[in-house]
Amino acid sequence: MRGMQQVAQLGNTLNYKRASLVHDVLYQLLRMEELPQSLVIPVDKLFQKILTEDGMSRLRAWSWHTGLRWAKGIGC
Repeated sequence: MRGMQQVAQLGNTLNYKRASLVHDVLYQLLRMEELPQSLVIPVDKLFQKILTEDGMSRLRAWSWHTGLRWAKGIGC
């Protein structure tokens, strides 16, 4: 069982939490129309920037950013 827990935690690293929190707050403001929709791409780029600032490799940060954009159907 312990091995399964470790596998489940692979994506759950500290270097994504701040980026995720900032991104979620900014997207909530976008949904509430407190920020203009023109900031969608800059907000997503900020997510990637914070990931690398917090120690994630640039390749892994790029893949998280790319996944985020694809999940929203926006592309890169």
